[in-house]
Amino acid sequence: MSDMYICGRCGRTFEYDERVVEDGFAYCPYCDDDEIEEAALCVDCDEWFDKKVLYGMDGNCRCRACLEKRATVDQAIELGKLDGCDPIKVSGFFSEFFSAEKIQEILLREARKEFSEEKIKRLANEYCMSDEYFFADELSA
Repeated sequence: MSDMYICGRCGRTFEYDERVVEDGFAYCPYCDDDEIEEAALCVDCDEWFDKKVLYGMDGNCRCRACLEKRATVDQAIELGKLDGCDPIKVSGFFSEFFSAEKIQEILLREARKEFSEEKIKRLANEYCMSDEYFFADELSA
């Protein structure tokens, strides 16, 4: 498949060879508008978008709606590991009993007792989407 383009007016996609070229300007073959951009496919929903509005590495891009669906509590925890852990002082005594993973598990269990599941999901989404490009690149890796 050759390069794909999308029309900003009608939203239809077409291949590079299908565009209409007149006087050095390229136009949509469906509505004759000149607002055409390179398109890429979202790997999750299989829809075409203007490349500039997608997140992730070439060939493994996601639209914002699909990226937000991926911003789960589990993803936030994994992203947090890559983003660096805040230094929390835990008694060396407890480290004799619990691994870092077990402490995270305990903290998540306690957070679920303290906060509604909706709030935890919202905070996880906000955490992941606070740097959506970093998040998308990590999903693409």
